[in-house]
Formats: sequence, C-alpha cells, structure tokens
Amino acid sequence: MVALSGAHTIGGKGFGQADVFDNAYYTSLLARPWLDKDNKMASMIGLPSDHVLPDDEECLPIIQEYANDQAAFFEAFSAAYVKMCGLGVTWA
Repeated sequence: MVALSGAHTIGGKGFGQADVFDNAYYTSLLARPWLDKDNKMASMIGLPSDHVLPDDEECLPIIQEYANDQAAFFEAFSAAYVKMCGLGVTWA
C-alpha cells in the first residue's frame, strides 16, 4: 500500500509536480507540509490517508527508504501495480 500510494505524486494534491512521476511524495510525507500553520493551503495538501502514513511505525521506514532511494520506490511500485492488475483491477 505504501508503494502504491506513491502514485499521489502525480496530480494536484501538493506532492511534487503534476506531470512527473518520482519519489517527491515520500519526501513530502516526511516534511508533513499539512501541519504548517503558516501555509494557508496546508489543509489542501494530501488526503487523510496520506497524513497518517508517516505516523505509522511500520510505514515510516518504508517511506524513508523511498524518499532516499527513488529506484527502490520504482521497483516496489512496479511490482505492486502488476500484482494489483493481476487481481483484476480495471480502470474506467
């Protein structure tokens, strides 16, 4: 789930550039920008499911790994995506 959540790096929820697939999502999770009281847009960054990931003791080491090693994120995301598609997930 942590690897697949990295897809949130694409789009407009405040994690990196809208058209770039990279590990910016994980570096943002570690920075927890939604807690920045000086940023009027802080509440618009991420989803509640994103906000809880870095507080989870099992997820945090994975987030740290992906933040520091984009290739590890790409490898884990690819494997998780292929597995998910093999389970019959389809896109409308």
